[in-house]
Amino acid sequence: MLKWDVVYHIGVPVLDKQHNRIIELANDLVVNILRCEDIEKERQITEAALAELVAYTANHLQEEEGYMQQYNYPEIAEHKREHEILMTEAQRILAESQQGKGGFSFDALMVMKKWLEEHILVCDKKLGAFLQLAEQKHEK
Repeated sequence: MLKWDVVYHIGVPVLDKQHNRIIELANDLVVNILRCEDIEKERQITEAALAELVAYTANHLQEEEGYMQQYNYPEIAEHKREHEILMTEAQRILAESQQGKGGFSFDALMVMKKWLEEHILVCDKKLGAFLQLAEQKHEK
C-alpha cells in the first residue's frame, strides 16, 4: 500500500489532490480485497473498485495533459507515452477481470504501485517544477 507523503507533492495543488485520491483509491482496492472472504463477492468488489480507480486515473491524466498543452510543456510527448503505458495496462487488467479471465492480482498492484511512485517522483515532479515556473512568469 502507498501512503500519501510530502515527497509526492509536485507543487500544483489540483494535481497533488488528484494524486492523493489515486493513492486512496488504490489503497481502498487492497483493503477491500483483504476483507473479502467470499470469492464471488471479492471479484465484484474488486471490479467496481478497479473500475473507479481506472476511470479516476484516466480523468486525472487528461487534466494533467491539459496543463502540459496549455503551458507548452517541452516533454509532453514522452510524458503522454508514460500515461498511455499505464492506461493500457490498467485497462487490460480491468477487462480481464470483467471477462472472468482473472482477478486483480497483487503482482498487478505492485506493477501499478511502482509505476505510480516512479511517475510521480520523476515525471510529475519535473512537470510540477515547470508549471510552477510558468505560473510565476505568467503572474509577472
